[in-house]
Amino acid sequence: MPDGTGFELLERLGKPAFYVVFITAFNKYAEAAFRFGALDFLTKPIESSLLAETMNRVRERQHEKYTIAQLQVALEVFHQAKQQKLPERIVIHTSKGLELIPVDQILYLDAEANYTDFHYLSLAKKRTLTASLNLKVYEEHFAPYVSFMKVHRSNIVNLRMVDQYLKGDHCLVLRDGSQVGVAKTYREDLEERLEVL
Repeated sequence: MPDGTGFELLERLGKPAFYVVFITAFNKYAEAAFRFGALDFLTKPIESSLLAETMNRVRERQHEKYTIAQLQVALEVFHQAKQQKLPERIVIHTSKGLELIPVDQILYLDAEANYTDFHYLSLAKKRTLTASLNLKVYEEHFAPYVSFMKVHRSNIVNLRMVDQYLKGDHCLVLRDGSQVGVAKTYREDLEERLEVL
């Protein structure tokens, strides 16, 4: 737009009561921003099949209100994206609504079928949220983050929360004392990444 960006327009609108789909040129910061804000987005050039899928999602979600929390996260990550920073918080869809979690407080993700449990610290206590998305989705979300790594078909770990790697037991001991197993295919890569963190 000649006089600013879509995010700047939303900032001027204040508290919109409508659903928003963003159209953007692709880069990893923008993509992470939209995904972490639980927002719908399309990248340029727009494919008609993807536009149709997005419109179907919007129709399915019409009963949900576009929350102020989502917009706040979107604006927050927009400013971070402009500075080439990755989002600091993620919006999680749960059965009760939306929850916002600081990325640096996440311990690990644990998946079962089409659900993913987020284990994280809040006020020094371990908490768990169940998201209604599978681990593959979050694997893509966290791909730009060097501290997040898939270590098992069911687990993604925040390596900054690792206190120990027990090679004999092939498991990670996290800051809260919980243990996450490391599958054979990830062990060599894990050791290399732990050394450079």
